[in-house]
Amino acid sequence: MFVRRALSVAGPAAWNSLPDYLRDPTRSFDSFRSDSKTFLSSLYQRTQRIRGFAIMRYINLLLTLALTLTLALIH
Repeated sequence: MFVRRALSVAGPAAWNSLPDYLRDPTRSFDSFRSDSKTFLSSLYQRTQRIRGFAIMRYINLLLTLALTLTLALIH
């Protein structure tokens, strides 16, 4: 039941759902961080108009992934 929510499943799924320009491995961390904030902000603004539960879960998952990646790079 909770298999789809596990980070080992949800993390790669969220990563693969990001636009190609964000997943470019040659990007610097600062560039990724800045552009991912812009992307997530625009996604959030669109959800304010739609107010869909599934979209909010998607944003939550992407924010969790971004935080996890940030913490992994710090340590």
